[in-house]
Amino acid sequence: MRVRTAVALLPVLAVALALIGCSDNGTTQSEQQGGDMTALIDGADFSSDFITIIRQPGVIAVNGADFQMRAIGFQIPDTGTGTFTLGAAEPVGAGLNIGDSAWGAGGGTGSGSITVTSLTEARMTGTFSFVVEGLTDGAAPASRSITNGQFDVEL
Repeated sequence: MRVRTAVALLPVLAVALALIGCSDNGTTQSEQQGGDMTALIDGADFSSDFITIIRQPGVIAVNGADFQMRAIGFQIPDTGTGTFTLGAAEPVGAGLNIGDSAWGAGGGTGSGSITVTSLTEARMTGTFSFVVEGLTDGAAPASRSITNGQFDVEL
C-alpha cells in the first residue's frame, strides 16, 4: 500500500475503529452526544445521523455517517484552532465512503482544508471542504467534492 493511500485511509479506518470501540488506553471516544456534521457531497445535502470522535495524544479524528451508507471523516493534529491543509507536509487526512466505495485526500492525494474555529476540552467546531480521490476499484466518479462542511462535536 502506498503511503499516500494509507494516509488518506486514516479517517476511513477511524470510523471502523470507533464503531468497534476503544480500550482504556488514554483514547477518548464519543458518539453523537449533541454533535453534528453537515456538508454537500457533489452538491447533494449530507447531514450526519451518527458522529464518532477519537481523540488520542496529538490527533483528533471526526467521522459523520448517515443512514444512506455515506460517511465523511477527517483527522487533524490536536494542536488547537487554525486551518489544516491537506497535503504531504502535514499529518492531515480526509475521506468519504459511500457504500463500498471510498475516496480520500492527504499525503499528496486530493486537496482541501479543515478549519477549527473553536476547541475546548469538551467541544470542537469548524468548517471543511476538500476534493477526495477514488481509493477503491470502481469508485466512480474518480474524484468527489465535499463543500460547505461544518461540524460541531462534543469531545
